[in-house]
Order: sequence, then C-alpha cells, then structure tokens
Amino acid sequence: MLRVPPDAATLTPIAAGDSSALVIGQPVVAAGSPLGLNSTITAGVVSALNRYVDVGQGGRPSALVNAVQTDAAINPGNSGGPLVDCDGRQVGVNSAGAQVPGGGGGSIGLNFAIPMDFARSVADQIIRTGKVTHPSIGVLAVTVTDEMAQATGLPRGALVDQVLPAMGAARAGLREGDVLTGIGGTAVGSVDEMLVAVRGHGPGQPVEVAYVRDGQSQTASVPVTAI
Repeated sequence: MLRVPPDAATLTPIAAGDSSALVIGQPVVAAGSPLGLNSTITAGVVSALNRYVDVGQGGRPSALVNAVQTDAAINPGNSGGPLVDCDGRQVGVNSAGAQVPGGGGGSIGLNFAIPMDFARSVADQIIRTGKVTHPSIGVLAVTVTDEMAQATGLPRGALVDQVLPAMGAARAGLREGDVLTGIGGTAVGSVDEMLVAVRGHGPGQPVEVAYVRDGQSQTASVPVTAI
C-alpha cells in the first residue's frame, strides 16, 4: 500500500481515461523510468486490444488478460508507469515487453499494458474490501488447435479438461470433453479467448456459453462466480 503524507508534497493526480474507448492505431505515450532513467517517455500506437499474455516466470504462473498491446517501448523500469492518450489521460498501466527468445534485452515493439478500466476496478476492490476477486465459470481447459481439430474432428475452441465442483459450469451441466466455442456471444477459438471473454462479465451474472458435445451444438446459461 502506498501512503503519502498530505503535507509532504503538492501532487496533481493524473486524469483517468476510458480504456474501453481505445481503438487500434490510436497514438499513445508510455512514461516511466526505464533502466533508472527518470521521466522518460516513449511514443507509439495501440497495436491490438484484448490480448492474453503469459507473463509468468519459472513456477510462478501469471497472466495479463484483456491487455492493451502497443509499440511504445516498455522496458524494465517502465512497469507501473502510465500509458496515456493524446489528452494526457491514463488509459493503461505499463506492465510487460516481449523479447526475442534467446536474444538480448530491450523493446522489440511488442509491449503490453493493463487496461485502465480493469486497474481501476482492482483498486476499488482493494479499497472497499482489502482483497481482489476475478470472474470464472469454473473450468480448466486446453486449446483445440488446428492440428488437434484435424486429427480428432473437434471444433476449434476450449476443450474442457476439468469441471470444478460447485462452480458455475458444474451447476449448468457442462462436462469434461465439451468444447466451448462461445462466451456471451463472443466466439471462442482458444483458452486465451475464453478467459478474455469471461473477464468481461461480473461475478453473479449468468452468461450464455455455446459448446459442442458429441458433435452437437448446444448452449447453457452459466453463472459467473468469483475466485
């Protein structure tokens, strides 16, 4: 937790922007202290939206969901700094930059920020309750790749490997072996896309899940739960 004594400094908070209004190609600026170089900015555009990015290291799994992709350089020391639009409003929290496998450090133009709407919701939860929860439908799944689809005849989607007891999917009757192909009207072609689609729904909300079982397309209303 960060505490700043009110008489320690005169601080002007940054204006919060609306990350849901971002569009691909929109100019953005990343600010931070890469490699300890304070007050550095880098410019670029929004390259993509709603990315799922695995940022885990070693045995510590971690991921960014619904991340904003940008070619504005984000290097070590930028993390936690603001990604801002041309009006100076914060639309993301700089978080990670991709590197060429086996290559050196430095930005290669594939960088990611946590969207401001999500960051704000997490902060609000911590302030209100002291903890953070995330939406889930209660399944563990694997991606049906093109190769797997060709070999098995399964559709592209998220193949349910395990249904967690007492959670939404179990209550809605989903089973091991079902292939999830849509969440809330959004097509799902992988586990990453499933997680992104679920994240758009709050705990307690029912969401329509499209799936294929034994070659037959079906739908179910699945309650979203908090984990």
